[in-house]
Amino acid sequence: MADNLLNAASIVLTPTAYDDGKVLCVKPSEPPYGDLDFSRNSSATRVNAQGLVEDVQILSGNLVTNGDFSQEGAELVTSWVNNDFTAFSSNGSDITQMVSSASGNNCYSSSAFISGKSYKLEFTSSQSITAQVRVSPNTSLTSGLVVLSNPVIGVNSIIFTPSSNFSYIGFYAASVFSDTQITNFSVREVGQDWTLATGWSIGDDKAICDGTSGNLYQVGTVTPNKQYKIEATVSNYVSGNAEVSAGAVPRGRMSANGTYTFYQTASTTSNFFVISNSFNGSVTNLSIIEVTSDTNLPRINYDGFSYDGSGNIIPNSGCGSWLWEGQSTNLITYSEDLSTYTTVSTTVSTTTEKSPIKSVTPFLITEMAVTNQHYIGGNSISLSGNNTLSCFVKNVSLGRYFKMWGVGLGGINEAVIFDTNTETIYEPPTTTVYVGGSAKLEDYGNGWFRCSITINITTTSFLAVGLINTVTGFGNNTYLGDITKSVLITGIQVEQQSYATSYIPTEGTTVTRNRDLCTNGGSSALINSTQGVLYFEGAALADDGTNRFLSINDGTVSNYIYFRYVSTSNQVLMRTQIGGVTINTIATFLTDTTLNNKFALKWKSGDYAFWVNGVKVGTDTSTTIFTANTLNLIEYSFPTDGGGGFASKTKCLAVWKTALSDLELEQLSSWASFISMAKSLNYTII
Repeated sequence: MADNLLNAASIVLTPTAYDDGKVLCVKPSEPPYGDLDFSRNSSATRVNAQGLVEDVQILSGNLVTNGDFSQEGAELVTSWVNNDFTAFSSNGSDITQMVSSASGNNCYSSSAFISGKSYKLEFTSSQSITAQVRVSPNTSLTSGLVVLSNPVIGVNSIIFTPSSNFSYIGFYAASVFSDTQITNFSVREVGQDWTLATGWSIGDDKAICDGTSGNLYQVGTVTPNKQYKIEATVSNYVSGNAEVSAGAVPRGRMSANGTYTFYQTASTTSNFFVISNSFNGSVTNLSIIEVTSDTNLPRINYDGFSYDGSGNIIPNSGCGSWLWEGQSTNLITYSEDLSTYTTVSTTVSTTTEKSPIKSVTPFLITEMAVTNQHYIGGNSISLSGNNTLSCFVKNVSLGRYFKMWGVGLGGINEAVIFDTNTETIYEPPTTTVYVGGSAKLEDYGNGWFRCSITINITTTSFLAVGLINTVTGFGNNTYLGDITKSVLITGIQVEQQSYATSYIPTEGTTVTRNRDLCTNGGSSALINSTQGVLYFEGAALADDGTNRFLSINDGTVSNYIYFRYVSTSNQVLMRTQIGGVTINTIATFLTDTTLNNKFALKWKSGDYAFWVNGVKVGTDTSTTIFTANTLNLIEYSFPTDGGGGFASKTKCLAVWKTALSDLELEQLSSWASFISMAKSLNYTII
């Protein structure tokens, strides 16, 4: 859009700013504001600027640092000094020759080791030797802490926590040994930012408690009176329990292996605690994220990302849009915990893999070596009409494909097969219940896709996802499974819709996301009733056979001008009604309403026009026009229907108080460039 046109607009709405219950316009920036009222009264998810699916109520990243205990500090040993080894030479941190002639021979390196901090020691020895690695207050290593005794041939590794400050580390001979080489010697601090009470220690990517009651904590993590989502994973559980606390009571208690999620409001402290009640086990993957209880937060959703050479999303490369959706319910009660599903000739196992859903790890579904079908399924659900099954999928093994199916109308099994390696969809050759053309394969980066199908159902249905060895396996195909064939899955959703809406997480019950209501924007001071332009750039969420409205009106059904996605496939129109009388209806068809398109609606006595993507698709010369100061509202709805629905993505909405010229409207609604126009119209560029 040309800058001069944008500057001339009285209202400009772009996906930039919002508040609880408000969608904020970038123009005007002072009263009278054009901001729209917003409500949903439920949580909802979006795709953030990093390409991850997250709850819009999440207000921060992970506030815990080093929550997986994998962080390692700077290398502490870079050189060696020999005291009295019979033969000794070194190159940096490597010891190229070390020969002991008697007990007490030693060498050292100067390093600062602080009491209570944890350090990871690793090195490779060319042979087993009778010696100790010590940290000491003196260069002779005659006192201090024995870190490791009698190194073995190969890799030696240990994590230690000194109870006093020491200045040196080195090898101290216990007896005679021959020429030995020490390579890849490394000492680095681990467990940074954590304070450990007695009984706690740092292991490989985890914190370990030996059954002693005490605290593991991190200071300055939370803010009093704010709400937080806390997650942690327990492994190697033996006894007792561990509690997590942001200073809140009750605390979140963990007394078995598994991943835990708690919501707490911080009290007076700013610290985060893991409290051992005779806990014997390990904790890791600690996460604290600030959340809000506000349920009327609009969603800025990102898509159109760029990807690096490995197929990973490049953060902040996408384009944001306002996401408005109707109400929908995820009828699957466990969308992420796939261990609750019925398995058929498959195993279900947890992973540490990252998924496109923020802070959620997927499950690995693996074939068993038996001749059968290979899938997981939820319990039968009583459904009717069009229902859409969707989930996130990654890494279907070569020679295998991903299959989604359900028992639909008349008990008929309908399936769609996806090849995520080639991004190909295989639909059944004939169907009675699968809604043809509804299958989608949406790229979420890093090998992840969201697969979806729509099935027409009039009875109880069993819905399933799994692997198949042929792209023609639409029926109950059986084959000999291979334990090397698997697929990662998470975020399973079933909803009574003709398309997949944004992800709705569930944890034991069905969950409903209420509709987005966006109304009451603008004012009579910002909208000229006698002439003007309404501009909208965006996309319908689906070509689903429903009417969806964006209107300027006076709060009644008597006076309005609106843009509409029509129930007829891929049709759009503008309509003007004045004093209860329809003045004009100008309609046209698009190739695809779910793609981003640009629309401009002009009203003026004797000069009504509808522009679509730089083309004037229709006009009306009626001289009937609104009385001055009639129009005073912008609403994503038909007038008076309470925001009944404009399921769409909005990249820009703007209003002008003058009727723009044809040249201005062409510029306003045209393609961004000649190249984009040529590609859209399938022109050959020479």
